[in-house]
Amino acid sequence: MTVSEDKQSLAFIRAVMWGFAGVLYSAVFIGVWRYLGLEGAAWWHLPVASAVAGAFVAAFYSAKRAAIAGAVAGTVSSQTALIYHPFEDGPANLILATVVSGLVFGFIAAFFYERRRGAFAVVFTGAVAGGITGLAMSGVVWLLAGPPWTVVMTFVLVPATGSLFYVAALRARHRVVGLLPHALSVALAATWVSVIVGSSMWFLALSLSYELEPATRAAMEAAFDSFPAALLGGVLGGAGAGAALELLNVRWVTRI
Repeated sequence: MTVSEDKQSLAFIRAVMWGFAGVLYSAVFIGVWRYLGLEGAAWWHLPVASAVAGAFVAAFYSAKRAAIAGAVAGTVSSQTALIYHPFEDGPANLILATVVSGLVFGFIAAFFYERRRGAFAVVFTGAVAGGITGLAMSGVVWLLAGPPWTVVMTFVLVPATGSLFYVAALRARHRVVGLLPHALSVALAATWVSVIVGSSMWFLALSLSYELEPATRAAMEAAFDSFPAALLGGVLGGAGAGAALELLNVRWVTRI
């Protein structure tokens, strides 16, 4: 069976989009997972990390204006918090700052956002999809008595989360779109992104601090060492899944 040039072009575009989504997912997933594991591993770390990453990517993929507002808010607030309240109080002040700024920027963004779409419903759906796939991966880790290679984890998690997000979005998103007022929905979506972006910057700044305990520094260095493999698995898994779904004419890919 031959594939037309138009179909090949669409598959390439879908591969690029899903590959970029895979990079975002993998970066957030590996950062949250490794951070939660600084004090020791637990079965719930994978579902939580995957849920956080799934919601983050879903916001950028299907609620772009809310996500951009949240990213700006998280960047500004985190830098301000790090200047005036460094690491003495932990991330509490930074999280508070990112929440407040995320809500403010989100309410502003709501005036420029299409009212027919549920921004927070998208984020919630992404979190549920990520949580389910992360829970399944926890089962795999239990069966293997240890986590597989990082590149394998993200290679599997990215297409699994993305596919489940689309299925869940088509079947369930319309049921929760109208549960929240429009402005509050956009503000909550922006706040989620703001907290993730701000926390990431806090994590990066903390890694450069000279006040870390040797054990904590070693764990954080191990976390950073796993980023290249995670990003490679994410971009390959995402690009491959995006192109395959387009070539297989899975129509729900284009209806979101």
